[in-house]
Amino acid sequence: MIKKFVTFLSFFLSGCILLYRESYSLDKMAYWENPITHEIPHNVGCRNISKRSLIKRNIHISYKNMRPFYEEFGKCMHDKGFIFKTTNWLYCYHRKEECEVYDKYRK
Repeated sequence: MIKKFVTFLSFFLSGCILLYRESYSLDKMAYWENPITHEIPHNVGCRNISKRSLIKRNIHISYKNMRPFYEEFGKCMHDKGFIFKTTNWLYCYHRKEECEVYDKYRK
């Protein structure tokens, strides 16, 4: 009985450890890319453009409500010719809202 419990506990803990990721490792799992040249954008300016657009429309964002920013940022990046990509399914597992918004910009 104890051996079964220890086995169960070790499998449970190993599963939790595999699904857990720090923020810095998650950030490396998603990126924007030019579908033709496979170039990864550097300093395109979409973060500032998106923030200014939201401020002009008097839309306030917070860590609890990032959806408006994701929508503006994704649209800007897509308009500049980039698509959203992830290297690991864990990114969308941990950042569901972001992936829901950016999913339309994958192609």
